Amino acid sequence: MNTVRSGLRELDDRTLSTFARSELPHFAGERGTFLKSPFTENVHDIADVEVAIFGVPLDAGATYRPGARFGPRGIRRATNLFGTYSYELRVDLREQLNVVDIGDVLTIPGNLEKSFDIEVLDAGFVPGTGWPEPGGLLPARR
Repeated sequence: MNTVRSGLRELDDRTLSTFARSELPHFAGERGTFLKSPFTENVHDIADVEVAIFGVPLDAGATYRPGARFGPRGIRRATNLFGTYSYELRVDLREQLNVVDIGDVLTIPGNLEKSFDIEVLDAGFVPGTGWPEPGGLLPARR
């Protein structure tokens, strides 16, 4: 039985989407997008996308300095102040690249292996991260 009640799946259902579309922690929700780019909910519909931005709200590596989980929201909020046009190059980033924001990865503090088990959609994608967490490149390198 795979029904949804109150945004949570039944306990019998052991599957969990990497990119959750149910109740998220308050620090993982969407508050604007990266460079005001379009938000795409279905990550399987990004075949023609050149750059897909996603956040990893996780606070597991720095016990003495928490707050990295707020990084994706802060970066999105900060980039909303930026323009995409370069006066020196006379180029608008949004006209040259197809950029979308695909939201935040559902991070499971008790099961980081599942959190980092992101499906690779296309061999042409190159992972990169702006993750401020110590060890932040680990999921991108896997």
